[in-house]
Amino acid sequence: MSYRRIRMDDLFEALEMMIEDLQNDFEESFKEFENFGNEARPLMYGFTMTMDHAGEPVIKTFGDKEIKSGFREPVHEQFVKTDTDELIITIEMPGVSKEDIELNVTENNLIVTTPNVERKYRSSIDLQVPVEPKSSKAAYRNGILSVTLRVKGKSNKGIKISVE
Repeated sequence: MSYRRIRMDDLFEALEMMIEDLQNDFEESFKEFENFGNEARPLMYGFTMTMDHAGEPVIKTFGDKEIKSGFREPVHEQFVKTDTDELIITIEMPGVSKEDIELNVTENNLIVTTPNVERKYRSSIDLQVPVEPKSSKAAYRNGILSVTLRVKGKSNKGIKISVE
């Protein structure tokens, strides 16, 4: 085996290049931030990471990324309660009242909007499982919207089977 000896000058030169790259990245980020707007409002942007049914990672972004169109995309999570055969969707929507929230559900999709308020949200959520839209229930407390839907084709009622 041959080991190559690294000169100290090369090491410091590489470090200087890395520092310059970081400074350039920060300067570009601050320029984008300055160009974002002079509105006096909080900024929020982030992501959530979950696993789908097949074990694949699912990365979803949220926050002010849609603010150019006038709408924010709220953070949401969904899970299936197997004991009651219900799909529960939890959506974070602070700063609105329950009267401002509009919900539209189909078997495979939930659309949430707050079009007539200062803090506007809009999200189209693809549901994990097909649901019965007529079974919809929603509650809004402390900025959290909880939507409960019955999973389609599931029934807690059993049928009697005769043995021949």
